Amino acid sequence: RLAQWRREEADGAIFRDQLADAARRWEERGRTPALLWRDDVLAEYRSWRRKHPIALTTTEAAFAAASLEREASSSRRRRLAYGSVVLVLGAATLVTLAYARQARRASVQADAAAARAEAALTAVEVQRGAQMLGEDRPAQALVWLADAEARGAKGADFNFLLAEAARRVDAQVATWRPEEGPLAALEWSPDGERLVTASAEGRVRIWHADGPLI
Repeated sequence: RLAQWRREEADGAIFRDQLADAARRWEERGRTPALLWRDDVLAEYRSWRRKHPIALTTTEAAFAAASLEREASSSRRRRLAYGSVVLVLGAATLVTLAYARQARRASVQADAAAARAEAALTAVEVQRGAQMLGEDRPAQALVWLADAEARGAKGADFNFLLAEAARRVDAQVATWRPEEGPLAALEWSPDGERLVTASAEGRVRIWHADGPLI
């Protein structure tokens, strides 16, 4: 143990010499901050002071105090910088969340508006089909009602209109004049207003839905 104490005392004396030398150079060069102790050397100084609470010279005490103050100041700056980064990241997160919520609301509103527009268009098609059926124009009515069904129209009233239009179209009888030649093809226009026929001889005719030739 005595040998250990002697080694510690010798180490302490060596460190005291290092402190005195560092303080002297710091004082001679106008107390420049670049010569102050930091990091591991400053940690070693703290450990040495706990074991050797001896009186220091004015220059040594000022050097040690300046080193400790510089470390404390650097630590405060790091904490402030870290706090600033946290605040910035927090603000950015809040902005991102707010933007995401706004985007979701806009998407929901857009979907709702699209659904309302689709429902309004479907209602117009059903109304138009009912009107055509009331005017005894089942082919035109069937075109409007078929489009409404494709958009999702349903219900007992709609099903009745659709079935009635189909029944009336099936009940219609068209007479093909022999002078036109054998019938090769027949097609309705998309709006149900016209009928196109083609004979086997290549003659094409366009008819109104109620029969007269256009």
